[in-house]
Amino acid sequence: SDLFDFTLATPNKLINMSAQEAMVQLQESDACKDRKEFQECEKLAQQALVSFRSLADAKGEAEAWRRIIGARLAMGTVKAEEAQRIVTAELRRACSRPGPKAVLLLTSAELHLVAGKSEQALKTALEAQSLFAGLSDLSMEAYTLHTVVTHACLLLARNEQALEAASKALRVSQESKQKGDEAKSWHAVATARLAVGSDDAMPAMERALALYKELGDSQSEMNMLLMLGEAHAKIGNTSAALELVREGLARAQEFNLQSRVTSALEALMSIAQLAPTEVQETAKDELKAARACGDVMAEVAAVMLIIGGHCGLGNVKAAVEMAQAMAEKMNSSGNDANEARMLAQVAQLASDKQEALAAAQRSLNLFEKLRDVSGQAAVKTILDQLYADLNQCSKAPGRKEAKK
Repeated sequence: SDLFDFTLATPNKLINMSAQEAMVQLQESDACKDRKEFQECEKLAQQALVSFRSLADAKGEAEAWRRIIGARLAMGTVKAEEAQRIVTAELRRACSRPGPKAVLLLTSAELHLVAGKSEQALKTALEAQSLFAGLSDLSMEAYTLHTVVTHACLLLARNEQALEAASKALRVSQESKQKGDEAKSWHAVATARLAVGSDDAMPAMERALALYKELGDSQSEMNMLLMLGEAHAKIGNTSAALELVREGLARAQEFNLQSRVTSALEALMSIAQLAPTEVQETAKDELKAARACGDVMAEVAAVMLIIGGHCGLGNVKAAVEMAQAMAEKMNSSGNDANEARMLAQVAQLASDKQEALAAAQRSLNLFEKLRDVSGQAAVKTILDQLYADLNQCSKAPGRKEAKK
């Protein structure tokens, strides 16, 4: 009904847009999505939808719906189940037309992933991929393989199948000569190679990183920096690992991507655990310097390294005390994001289950306030384990969500 209301209020000049102009609207919608401007993303896609509908362009309609649904999911104005009903209705309208059907099946597969239905996601994505292949739509075929099929296979622990899908995406993207798809495909190949325990994951990461830099895709570059940093840490290249992760952290701050800031800080802690003695001494000097010049993020990063070092040396009590002290400092300065991160460490490390539980609940509340979805997910996992340890599984967030 909200779309119908929008249609009635739409100026005739939008309804009379050409198919080419409507596609430009979708490109602008994509740009808004990349900037996290989801309301504008939805608005532009709705305008394109109205135009495509007036032109009886079913594939264009399907492409517009895919963006509208993605924006609404990002804003939390629709749930995956509700969106799936929209897609099902549009699939009935598409009938046997392969173009719109392929796009709608891809959208459905993505929604299944969001809803945690990996098996259904995989089945639906493979059907979409087959249709895209038949249409010789190489870019959409590659996307379906590297983003949905590979991801679903990894979630199902079908790692060899994931590597096969990622490798196929790479072949398709290289055939289409689309560097963006090739970069994402190398990324998927690297992830799948790690999953199967292959020794040649790092060259794939380096190739993806080089392409992201060439394309100016800074956010994907940031993600790969973190991934490559952790890979270096696992083979003992501590200095290279720290340099890469710190660069990734700087990018996450630059784009104000708080969930990726959290990921980068967690990566720093993991590196410190692998090389505690080497990292701790340097981190202590960095902490002094950060406090002297008032650089809060540098201070938090140094604290995470020291906490990781304590954990690596088995001194968990010192790690908890440091995390708790830093959480209190962040609380007093009103820094919710870093308080939430430090409390998450207390929750994960504290031996006193009640102390851990209180820290986890406070951390979750802050992450919810900040709309940090990945932070919420991480703390919910900690809470699930804490409630299991306390024989209070009915209170676990995971149990409550499964009942909904």
